[in-house]
Amino acid sequence: MYRYTVESTAPFAINLYNASVDDEQPFIYQPHEPSGRDWASKKEAETWAQKWIADLEYAEANPPTEEEILIENLARMGITVDKLKSVLGLN
Repeated sequence: MYRYTVESTAPFAINLYNASVDDEQPFIYQPHEPSGRDWASKKEAETWAQKWIADLEYAEANPPTEEEILIENLARMGITVDKLKSVLGLN
């Protein structure tokens, strides 16, 4: 289970906790928006924290398939499906 806190004054830093690991120590400290600018408001910081937790929980409940991981790794290396087929003689 994840939870977050947001400081009540600017820059509205966020602390994210994973209660199943350590409910006292945050595993993420986010003092500003990922682009580097300060949070415009506490509400903006809360919205980001809620979305981050929702995305994390979704990813944990829906892990990528082995095929999706392989495709992502190949793409990261700049290898297309057509290039791979050519190397393997499947054209």
